[in-house]
Amino acid sequence: SQVSEAKVDERIIVPLSALKITPEGASVFTVNADGNLEALKVEKGPLFGENIEILSGITRETRIVTDARGLKAGQAVIVK
Repeated sequence: SQVSEAKVDERIIVPLSALKITPEGASVFTVNADGNLEALKVEKGPLFGENIEILSGITRETRIVTDARGLKAGQAVIVK
């Protein structure tokens, strides 16, 4: 039982709105050092209400944009 509890704590759960779904697959956005959006391809896991588990492609430390609607890779953004 301790193994499953540790595994649950290690899951990466993000809002569904953070996912950008394209014919090439799913991705999330991060902001690179130049202040531009960078798409990171991810592998989707199970849904949890309005959130989804990410199985691979980012780490727990990856800072992502929580609402990807209307965004494109390469766009300049201002982080507040």
